Amino acid sequence: QITKMKESGVDLVYVLSGEYTAGALFTKQAKTLGLEATLFGAGDCYNPDFLEIAGDAAEGFYCLTAFDATNPAENVQSFVQEYQEKYDEMPGEWAAHAYDTVMV
Repeated sequence: QITKMKESGVDLVYVLSGEYTAGALFTKQAKTLGLEATLFGAGDCYNPDFLEIAGDAAEGFYCLTAFDATNPAENVQSFVQEYQEKYDEMPGEWAAHAYDTVMV
């Protein structure tokens, strides 16, 4: 399918992966095969492991998500700090959704 995308000259590809591993592997393979289209995906790719798996192929990938750990809002940064202290990593979208659900 990536070869067909490349041959068709698509400019943009939505990576519907369901979770970050599949999205990262698709992204890596697309770049390896020379697909020059801009790749983007949903919050399932908003995970540090996506970057680790995709490696340099993640450069230029756009992720549309409802949560951004770099948001300067006080409530976001408070959550991020507490999460990092407890788990020694940045929270992803699913951690933020779970936190919001509990707080509701």
